[in-house]
Amino acid sequence: YKVSKEAKAGIAMVSNLAYNYGKPQTDISVDIAGVMVDEGKVVASQIDAIVYPLTVSLTDGITPNKSQKYFQNGVLTSKNTLGDKYAMAERNNGQEGCTLEWYEQAEVIENAANGKTASEIAKLVAKEGDLATATITLNNYVKALSKAATYAEKTDIA
Repeated sequence: YKVSKEAKAGIAMVSNLAYNYGKPQTDISVDIAGVMVDEGKVVASQIDAIVYPLTVSLTDGITPNKSQKYFQNGVLTSKNTLGDKYAMAERNNGQEGCTLEWYEQAEVIENAANGKTASEIAKLVAKEGDLATATITLNNYVKALSKAATYAEKTDIA
């Protein structure tokens, strides 16, 4: 897609406790979105997620759990960067309808946002499961994409 000289970029993040099939975890999740907006519509988008795994102990307090897959060679790594190593579909073995890896499901969400305004993106998901083949929790990604599109329209960070 060729963008006009008026195209703008926006980034946003949404953070909360991580959830695994609706159960809160001790990990912190940061869901990130970046977009390019041209003539009021998203023409390119990217989402990612960083999970900061924590161990809670009465003796040691709260410490990073560097044995988790999110740390690769001691470095905190995003889900997109992990790619197939995240092994979401493999772990779920098709359960809960999960047959795509995380990054493949992220592409479903990104594609759904492309061509839409910030307000249209905000309405993409009325309930979980609204985007076929995306079994990951969608609300925070949609919020981050919508915020990023709104920020792009209001600021000139490109």
